[in-house]
Amino acid sequence: MNKPPSSLHEERLAAAVEHAQQKVAAGERALIEVFIREYYRQVDPDDLAARSADDLAGAALSHWELGRVRAPGAPACGCSVRPQRSTAGRCGTP
Repeated sequence: MNKPPSSLHEERLAAAVEHAQQKVAAGERALIEVFIREYYRQVDPDDLAARSADDLAGAALSHWELGRVRAPGAPACGCSVRPQRSTAGRCGTP
């Protein structure tokens, strides 16, 4: 028998929270639970099921850490431009 989506969603989130809580200081464990539950609140249960709890925790923790080190008003990411490869001689290109 299949579990209802809300149950699958809750199981995956609980596992992700557990993984993340092992990687943060004791004083941040309650906060990281709230953060992860909100971070994934509207994600489809099938999408959550496609990732391991460790991957879900890792993605959320990456953004958690990014937010911690970002100075107010300063970007926390950068952009780079890769050199374009020549398309000369390929079909459909000028």
